[in-house]
Amino acid sequence: MVALEKAGVADNTIIVFSGDNGATHDAGGVDTKYFNSVGDLKGLKGSLHEGGVREPTVVRWPAGIKAGSRSNRISGFEDWLATFAELAGAKLERDADMSSESLVPALKGTDAPRAQPLYREFPGYGSQQAIWDGKWKAIRTDMAKTVKAKGQIYTELYDLDADPNETTDLADKFPDIVKGLETKMSAARVPDSNFPLIGVDPTPANTGKGKKKAAAKK
Repeated sequence: MVALEKAGVADNTIIVFSGDNGATHDAGGVDTKYFNSVGDLKGLKGSLHEGGVREPTVVRWPAGIKAGSRSNRISGFEDWLATFAELAGAKLERDADMSSESLVPALKGTDAPRAQPLYREFPGYGSQQAIWDGKWKAIRTDMAKTVKAKGQIYTELYDLDADPNETTDLADKFPDIVKGLETKMSAARVPDSNFPLIGVDPTPANTGKGKKKAAAKK
């Protein structure tokens, strides 16, 4: 800040401060209960529940943002690509996989819902999937354990406007919404053979290659 002020550009420089995940687990001196690190949100780092991924974002830009203003718009780090491109006057060459949405309207005080749902998946941490669409959030957890036990993958449903702490699963009450969000999860993801999502992608044991290896071991 001192350098920006000396250069005379502090008021028209955008500074963004955020985090990539919720508090880590209680190890090495971390005490999430004492510090109330995620408030009443569910989950910590490594979870797609709100406590694991919901982070505040602080933006300083006196020339473009009204001081003290707030936005509740759900966003992801990928949205800064479109945001900075718009601010720089650059035109993005979009492809089908680009999900970045500009946050410029939100920064300038015009809250608006996302044009497309926000999607996340963790091939690690037990294999998880989640999608945010308006007030609704669908999430699947522990898919690796479910597959190992030969069980049925289950999708939880939460109304984040009424229940940001994810205390009441509404999946049984709104099965049509669950089905719609599951379809949107499938449409939003980009499969990667280097990072297979257990419970969604074919596992090695279910492919011809995996069966040949198993036969060779026998």
